[in-house]
Amino acid sequence: MPYSGYIGEMVLFSEQNAESINGVLVGTGQALFQIIGDAHIDVRIPETASWGPITFQRPDIVETFEISGTGAWETGAFNDLASVFAGGAYSAYCASGEAEYSNVHQAALICDILTVGATEAEAISKLSDVHGSGLCGSEEEGFTNGSYQISTTRVGEATATPDVGGSWVAFSVIEDTGNFYVKRAESLLTCTLGDQDTQTSYSFVPFPMITSIDPITGELGDSISVYGNAFSGLVGGGLGDQGITIQNLDNRSFSFPVPAGNFDHVISVTGQSGVFASSASKFSTPLAAEAFLEALVVFRIVAGQSKKITKDSVDTVNVAAQGASGLTAASLTHSEGDVYDIFSSSLFSYSDRHITVPVTGLNEGLHSLSVQTATESAGASDVIFIRDAPSFSYSSSALWSSGIGNTGLYETQSEFSSSPLNTVDFILSGEADQFCLDFAYANITTGSVNYTLKKYTDTTFAPSPFYTAVGYGATSQAADTNAWTNFNNGQFATDGLGGAAPSVNQSLCSVTSSGTGAHSELKEFTVSGLFTGEFTGDMHADPFITGLKTGAWNLFDNYQTELTCSTGEFVISSGFLEAASASSGTGINTTGLTITAAISEADSIISSDYLEYTITGRTSGTSGESNSFDYSSGISFPFSHDLALNFGSEPWVNIWTSGMGELFPNGNVGEYSLTSGFSVTSDAPAAQGAIATSGKDLNEAFAALHNLASNFYWNCTTGNMLSFTTGETITPSYTGYFFGYCSGGGEYST
Repeated sequence: MPYSGYIGEMVLFSEQNAESINGVLVGTGQALFQIIGDAHIDVRIPETASWGPITFQRPDIVETFEISGTGAWETGAFNDLASVFAGGAYSAYCASGEAEYSNVHQAALICDILTVGATEAEAISKLSDVHGSGLCGSEEEGFTNGSYQISTTRVGEATATPDVGGSWVAFSVIEDTGNFYVKRAESLLTCTLGDQDTQTSYSFVPFPMITSIDPITGELGDSISVYGNAFSGLVGGGLGDQGITIQNLDNRSFSFPVPAGNFDHVISVTGQSGVFASSASKFSTPLAAEAFLEALVVFRIVAGQSKKITKDSVDTVNVAAQGASGLTAASLTHSEGDVYDIFSSSLFSYSDRHITVPVTGLNEGLHSLSVQTATESAGASDVIFIRDAPSFSYSSSALWSSGIGNTGLYETQSEFSSSPLNTVDFILSGEADQFCLDFAYANITTGSVNYTLKKYTDTTFAPSPFYTAVGYGATSQAADTNAWTNFNNGQFATDGLGGAAPSVNQSLCSVTSSGTGAHSELKEFTVSGLFTGEFTGDMHADPFITGLKTGAWNLFDNYQTELTCSTGEFVISSGFLEAASASSGTGINTTGLTITAAISEADSIISSDYLEYTITGRTSGTSGESNSFDYSSGISFPFSHDLALNFGSEPWVNIWTSGMGELFPNGNVGEYSLTSGFSVTSDAPAAQGAIATSGKDLNEAFAALHNLASNFYWNCTTGNMLSFTTGETITPSYTGYFFGYCSGGGEYST
């Protein structure tokens, strides 16, 4: 098992029934955690961690029980209930509800009784009279002595019915209630099993961390405050090799008096089990700090400088130095041996960090600088280089007998002036101190050539001649020292154009201003991820959030800076990143008689079939859903034209009623909005067809034809009614007469 860990570190612990844990204390500090199965848990050591056991917090267990007691009347039942409560040790962790009472025994049947009355009320009221007389039996057959006590019996539920004679007969029973005094008292107990937390058998030791010291300098006996984390349980501390007396100790701070001695050391602390930590910055006593600064200052001219100056272009130049104080002499020595006394010049000056050297009137060439104090001397060779100042003449003359380079010869000035080569461009990528011109022909003996040198630049930015050196430190002295170290090493933070400066020769630079000030740096380390769904429980303990925090801690741990950093608080923010589109998501459409019913149906489908899905949005509303229903009567017309178009006529009403009966077998309760209509379906027209009628004569046959077409074929297109075929229909009939004769003779005729 782990016994120690650093602030912010994730430490894995073994703990049975880990899934029931809802909090973790490291000593007294509440920690974030992530449950890993039922037997392990990852714990982030908090800044508030202290020395002590790890406490795994769990919620209380709540259970309910029902207890009961019996006794004479409610008082006896309650006393028995209280005895059960006390005897069952429930009082230690249970709370009881209100007592509820009931009879232990049921009523027992003694006998039946029957009475007769002119009315129902009279017959029922006689039942009470019979009970009051202690009788049993029937009024019609005669009552008998019931041999029961009236005070311990009752009349049961009564019923009354009329008989055929118009009278009312009431019936009931006599019940024994003599044991109703035995009562039962019941109560519901709510029992809370607390103290479910468990602790490790050992004390966990968080590594202490020192974040700041206040003040960082002090003298003997001064009280110094130290701030940080996990200080509880400290067993000792030190300032360098010197022990300190820890006072006012709590988990986040302590103080100590400055012991005797000169110090420029870190502060260290030792915790339980020997864990150790020291401060990032040092604590110093004034004497040690002063000695440290004095040790850094050596009287010298910074070597390697080369100040290149055009003759008589400036009056002075700054030369970098250290410890330049109390100078008594200064001179420049030319490379050819000439010595110039500059100490007496009004332009000569110096400070601790530089010497201002007058250069007016110096001859061209290299000069070495020498300076003296009452006890020391310093110098630097070839520190100043005076360059010649060129002179130019601006005139022109004819070019008669020579050419520049390979430009050819020109007989007249006008030819040369019109030549495109009379101007020669020399494009340079760097700076040039000299420009050389060579003539192409060595046999020139007379004449002269004049030329003009011009310089053009396409630079539009006006650069600054200054570079900036920056140094950081826990104290102003340390920052100042680091800045000068960077300057002397030629390490500059920004160049003259404001960009990052490369390493340059410090001899080209001089200090024009300097200063120190507090410098702070605020850095945010952001780690993001995509989470869909809804957080439940403690969001800070969710594996997704703890994973993001681990990533932020890694960024912080890997950040490089010269400053001492401390951490702030975690800030968790979220936003709507992306909604599933119709093409990438899954849509569920449900309907119902109400919006609530439709949403309930959708939730039911999601909970059963889409457990791993996340709802990104809902759209609900009412819509008119139209369903069509066709009902055919099955009746073949013809009906007359007027009857077919009268939808209120009896045939149409009967058809509508039959259709509604088929659509709503249980009747229409009005939950639908109905729109109904009728249509007449006729047979498909024949490609060719004719109708025929007959009559006693032409007029009767034509009238019958017109009536048939207009009433029963009104959806049809007829031919020319004036063109028709007619004729007479004759059905001949024959009547025959037969006259027979009798055999045996006689006459006959036909």
